[in-house]
Amino acid sequence: MRRRAASLALAALSAGCATSGPEGGRDQAIAGSECARVASLAAAGEHKPAVDLFDELRAAGGGCPAPVAQAAAGSRELLGRADDQVRAALAARDAGDLAAARRRLGEALEIYPRYYWVQKLESELGQTADREVEALRERAAAERAAGRAEEAVAALERASALPGGAARVSAELVAAREALVEARLSAAYEAQRNGRLEAAVEEVRKAVAAGPDGAARDRVVEFGLRLGQKLFAAGSLVDARAVWTAVLSLAPGDPTLRQFLEQVETRLEKLERIGDAPP
Repeated sequence: MRRRAASLALAALSAGCATSGPEGGRDQAIAGSECARVASLAAAGEHKPAVDLFDELRAAGGGCPAPVAQAAAGSRELLGRADDQVRAALAARDAGDLAAARRRLGEALEIYPRYYWVQKLESELGQTADREVEALRERAAAERAAGRAEEAVAALERASALPGGAARVSAELVAAREALVEARLSAAYEAQRNGRLEAAVEEVRKAVAAGPDGAARDRVVEFGLRLGQKLFAAGSLVDARAVWTAVLSLAPGDPTLRQFLEQVETRLEKLERIGDAPP
């Protein structure tokens, strides 16, 4: 709509210049030519040059016909909206949120596609994100080598959230999460072997939170199921319910888990009715 208005302004201005005749003088011809440039720039989507030129003409004491002024006002409004997004992008960049900064710049370019400075800024931001992704990948590798699986996953998740990072670290993130799940399962086995069943429950919860998939998910579900049975047999009904509920989120259709949960819920309800519910 604004581009059409600018085109109409250009047409109207051209018509006005054509009928002004030589008596308008050289200054009028120059002013008409510059106003025509304003309308032409606005019609082409070159909003900042259109606004800058219009302001220069006005500061010099000149003026343009109403249709041109209206076209310049439309360009100014779009430029202002784009600049609002740019300011938000710069604030996000300074806060370290490159993904939000890139998103804001994209919104600015949707408003004003020919905003060349913003295009350059977006490119520079992408290069900054690339460098940060690489730094986080190196940090994740160092964390894994030191046996700190959780820290490795955290670094790769940060890299994945950066512009262009998800595709670059996808395979590494899957491997790191699998390593984290295995580490949690190993800790759960160790705790169970030493009779620290509550600690084993906590490790199972952490393994579930790591988002295991495929065979790793099946191992977590199987271990949680067996651990819950031990807890149930030992009378630790609340812990049994907790571990079964946790692994059920990985296998919501597992009939055995659902059956066990129904049993422990029934037992807890009976104990509550007789006033002997576990704490």
